Amino acid sequence: MNARVARREDGLGVLLGQIALALIIHLALVGLLVLGTMDWQFQKKNSRPALNLDVRVVDSRVLQFSQDQRRAAQEEAKRRAEALERRDRAIAEQQQREQDRQRRQQQEQQQREQAAQARREAEEQAQRQAAIQRQLDEQREREALIAERERIAAEKRQQEKALAEQREQERQRQLAQIREERERLEREAREEQQRIAQAEADRRAREEAERQAREQAEAAAAAARAEQIRRDATLREQYIAAIQSVIKRNWFRPATTQVGFRCRINIIQIPGGEVIDATIIGPCNGDSSSQRSVVSAVKRAGDLPYNGFEPVFERELTFTFSYDGE
Repeated sequence: MNARVARREDGLGVLLGQIALALIIHLALVGLLVLGTMDWQFQKKNSRPALNLDVRVVDSRVLQFSQDQRRAAQEEAKRRAEALERRDRAIAEQQQREQDRQRRQQQEQQQREQAAQARREAEEQAQRQAAIQRQLDEQREREALIAERERIAAEKRQQEKALAEQREQERQRQLAQIREERERLEREAREEQQRIAQAEADRRAREEAERQAREQAEAAAAAARAEQIRRDATLREQYIAAIQSVIKRNWFRPATTQVGFRCRINIIQIPGGEVIDATIIGPCNGDSSSQRSVVSAVKRAGDLPYNGFEPVFERELTFTFSYDGE
């Protein structure tokens, strides 16, 4: 930004210097006119003093010419400043597009991290379910052991009548506890399975929503790119046509130029449309006089169209100049 401000101030300084030089020249001319109209006859020493009224008329065209130059310089400075502002806006838009691209990349990275986190949670849930299953297997083994004890108790029931009822009560109590424990474990297993299923469904729904969002964003970006390409192509055609029109207005057709004249020309310009150089580079069906007239027309034009054509501006531009008798 400091470099642009410095360039802008340098341009204004040059223009103000040119204005000051023009004013000095014009004031010098006015002074010469005044001196040329003065009465240089000296009066005699003893002559009677007289009151002399000397009225000088300054040509208003000289002052008007100076004012016109000043206004032209101010307008040129304003045009250059506007061109710099447009370039700054284009740079700012490019930076905004880059920031949008980086933001999209960050969002995609966050989505990938969330998907990885969901996979880790699913693995942890599977491990918990496996642990519950091992507990169930151990519980079944314990039930089998109790059943074996019951068989032994039945065989000894006749000999240990006194202890039979006590053992039966103990057995029933243990069985009740085992059933309660088994039911609790089964209930927890079912709840865990439901949570796993719900988490999987949520993950799939989230992934589907993210996929649809990405597809919509990609489709919108593709449509925007296609529209921009179409606009640039149309704008370039208008740009070439505008340049052709400016050159034709400044072209003095030689008498030797025939209808159907075609000449390939290369133009080097700077932002703002100022022509640096123009040369014939390709096929040209006209004589040397016709070729020189085209180059002269380009240089005579001074500044080629620029405002409104910044997106398709090219420093080195090549196109075919044609004359069909219009």
